[in-house]
Amino acid sequence: EHHCIMAQRLFYPTLRNSLRCFGTTPGWQTEAVAVPQAPSAPLILNETSEIDKNVAEVAREAWIETLDPSGENLHVGLIHLHPKVFATYPRLDIIHENVVWQQKYRMVNTSHTKLRSEVRGGGRKPWPQKGTGRARHGSIRSPLWKGGGVVHGPRAFTTQFYMLSFGKRIMGLTSTLSAKFAQDDLKIVENLDMPSDEAGFLEKLCEDRCWGPSVLFVDETECVQHVKA
Repeated sequence: EHHCIMAQRLFYPTLRNSLRCFGTTPGWQTEAVAVPQAPSAPLILNETSEIDKNVAEVAREAWIETLDPSGENLHVGLIHLHPKVFATYPRLDIIHENVVWQQKYRMVNTSHTKLRSEVRGGGRKPWPQKGTGRARHGSIRSPLWKGGGVVHGPRAFTTQFYMLSFGKRIMGLTSTLSAKFAQDDLKIVENLDMPSDEAGFLEKLCEDRCWGPSVLFVDETECVQHVKA
């Protein structure tokens, strides 16, 4: 199966389950280069798949690469990508909302302030209600006093979790994939079979291919077992 290499972590299983499955067929073939036959998989557009005739959308084509460190036979064929996934208009505001959501939904606040009932002391009335000429108070641990309780302060172990709508998550993913594909930051490889599982091999491979300082390997199982950190 084909695998994607992307420079940013994406929650693509949601999109995979929401879209219809498209088959793959070799889009380019010559006598010298053979295109591997790929099984049916989502996000891949078949040449015979119909697109809405009222929308000016054209299937995008991307090279299928190999992880051969020698650089020989780097491109093994072309693959067709669905335009509604890899050719949408990038909504930067939706991408930003997804980034903020991913940063906050797993955050837990550890800051803590005490309420007036949790502060030590202040059990008795500091002075009588009347006769002293001073303002009436019932406890020295009132939020009005120095050293008293805190009103509306942060409480420990409160989560900032919230759920972004399904439509915005899908739109954020398609916008990010389209932007990465337009910037040539998304690579599709034939497989993730590597001759070495050393971290130095991956670093050299990414440097030789000019994939950038940060590379995310996305497999069908969402986990590359034989790659060492």
